[in-house]
Amino acid sequence: MRVLFDSGVVKEVNAVEVVPMDVGTGQIVGTQVNFNIATGDVVKYIYRDNVDIETSGTRALDFIQKLYTNGFADFSQEPVELL
Repeated sequence: MRVLFDSGVVKEVNAVEVVPMDVGTGQIVGTQVNFNIATGDVVKYIYRDNVDIETSGTRALDFIQKLYTNGFADFSQEPVELL
């Protein structure tokens, strides 16, 4: 599967996982998206603070559904930060 991460940055990914971002206290503070890159690296993103948890979870799941359905997807417009 191919993901567009930024203008001109397309990477082959083997898997994508959406997990709740927990800071260790049991309190969920955001939605994290982990990409297993074909090279063996793992790239992790979290949705920005101005996106509520419900919206970020829905956006992340919609992205993954498009990726697995089409074999490619554009992640470059998601309001995320690299961890």
